Amino acid sequence: MSEGAECLIRILDLDESQDDLFLCYERVASLLEQFKFSSPGWGAGVGAVLLCGLAPGRAFIKGPVSGFAEALHALEEISSTNALHPGALEMKARLLLIAGQYKEALPAFRLAIASGHGDETRRIKLVTLPLHQAGIWKREFKKQPDAGTHIAQCTWLAANLGHRHAQCDLGFMHMAGKGMEQSMFQAFVWFMLAARAGESRAVAPLEEVYTFLQKDEYFQLDAKRPSALAQAKHNLGAAYYFGNGTEQNYPEAANWFREAAEMGSADSKYNLGLMYKNGQGVEKDLVLAYVWLHRAALQGDPDASAMRDAVAAAMSPDQVATASVLVERQN
Repeated sequence: MSEGAECLIRILDLDESQDDLFLCYERVASLLEQFKFSSPGWGAGVGAVLLCGLAPGRAFIKGPVSGFAEALHALEEISSTNALHPGALEMKARLLLIAGQYKEALPAFRLAIASGHGDETRRIKLVTLPLHQAGIWKREFKKQPDAGTHIAQCTWLAANLGHRHAQCDLGFMHMAGKGMEQSMFQAFVWFMLAARAGESRAVAPLEEVYTFLQKDEYFQLDAKRPSALAQAKHNLGAAYYFGNGTEQNYPEAANWFREAAEMGSADSKYNLGLMYKNGQGVEKDLVLAYVWLHRAALQGDPDASAMRDAVAAAMSPDQVATASVLVERQN
């Protein structure tokens, strides 16, 4: 194991019982003094990175960070020998958050949360960290031209990790087009997830957005997306399917895709067909898979046409006959 990885292991194991794994700078610095790093960038720069990585919300680094790449490399080395080291997984997530690499931070945070094996206290601590970082931008760097972007991205990260307050805030951002692309479809998704999680602030705007989505004349729709409300429901189904902002839930995803499909969403018809093909959230049924994929293909979806034909090739003659009858009934 390299000196950098050995140093990080020692730091991570110093006192895992402390809240947020927070170590005072003197303890980190004294440990770093015990090692002579051969790679440029190790040393004081890494000490600062470690301090920030251990304590987002209490410290902040603006701009390029000396030693950041080396720190991440060492964490990867630790993970290669101990894939479930909770301290290393958490450190990586924190470092990516500090560096503003929010898209990369999302899977890192998810792995760190999973390493807690259902520890609710650990989960709450981790999903809250992006909001601590957003708070630093609001307090200390609000005059920076990119402050709004970082605040929005920190909110996005917390929302995707399941923080209901952040989900509600993200709904407002999409609703107003402030910090995020204006999208009533996504506003519906985040308000719905927040409301279902018990966020009372989300109830009234959810009703407002739901009413607005029924006015198709305000949206640019097409043959594949003939209904604004259907598109919003499709997006919610996708959130449950991929586990964005909520626990992955195939049956719930199938329910929302079905609602959207019945309202005309070709994308939901395609997804529902795949779920019947693979038995995700529904009982595997090649006949229904064929029917839904065929319905999507009729709306001009070339992927649905190809998948429908592939499903047909795997069906028995009786299944093909049954599917043909169902398709004729719907025409």
